[in-house]
Amino acid sequence: MLASVLTLILFVEMFVYCGYAVARVVLGAWSPGFAILFILGMPIVLRGLLTAIGFAVSWFFRSPRPQSGSITLLEGLWMFVREWAAMSFQYGFGQAFESVFVAPDRLRRVASGETPVLLVHGYLCNRGVWWWLKPRIENAGHVVATVTLEPVLGEIDDGVRPLMERIEAVCRETGASRVTLVCHSMGGLTARAYVRACGSERVARLITIATPHQGSAMARFGLGRNARQMRDGSAWIAALGQAALPAALPVVSIYSLHDSLLVPQDNAILPGAQLMPLTGRGHNEMLVSRATLDFLLGEFDSAPTKAQRHELKSEYPASIG
Repeated sequence: MLASVLTLILFVEMFVYCGYAVARVVLGAWSPGFAILFILGMPIVLRGLLTAIGFAVSWFFRSPRPQSGSITLLEGLWMFVREWAAMSFQYGFGQAFESVFVAPDRLRRVASGETPVLLVHGYLCNRGVWWWLKPRIENAGHVVATVTLEPVLGEIDDGVRPLMERIEAVCRETGASRVTLVCHSMGGLTARAYVRACGSERVARLITIATPHQGSAMARFGLGRNARQMRDGSAWIAALGQAALPAALPVVSIYSLHDSLLVPQDNAILPGAQLMPLTGRGHNEMLVSRATLDFLLGEFDSAPTKAQRHELKSEYPASIG
């Protein structure tokens, strides 16, 4: 559904730009060449403006940063450009045409001890956000699956059932008993809600990328019930925090000290999780970051950090029954 909505938005947006540009040419105010530049440039300018607003708000709500996490003005400008490009492609094309940019999942039977990877997207997203990471993880020899969670603006818990069904399908098709969950943004909250509802029997490890574990001030500007649940200090975030993850479940939180949407940035910290702070990377750029990829591949090739696992049995079976 999201892909269709984004495609429609892109079509309407270009129709408006084209109509205005043609009118200006007919009136003699613009040359045809300038009109073409306007039509092609306006989508980029608009997304740049939205990115700039995000960084401005994130600066206001930012967490205190250690000296080692500081960046120069030039590095900050370059980070803005990269986030601008990542967001523009992700919402302009990658998700609107996700079937074009993200190949269908190629699941195979895995060897003993091999764990497939399941990629879980975040807020206002679909599987199209993995257009860069997915093929690179596959090229490294790993079995990778994706999922699209809907409704787009529903409650975060609405994603628990489809996530559970996808995990079961991946385990069934690959012969694995567990999966590694790699989640971006709100996807990490959905994964935690899944563990709360279904237990950790099917999860070998949980890796979150730019997930607002303690909520985000930026969610105040979002649409939908899931955005309201993601607000810092929300009752939903507090309730999820009371349902502690099992001590033996390896959990990693990858986050950026300069995240433009997860603010304050320290809200990515999850008690008991291994922390992987990055510098100079925006919220969406983390999905096309070599640092993110290198860390993920290192995690996949290493043994879980816990020698023994104690499964968290389902405490809320009725919630997905």
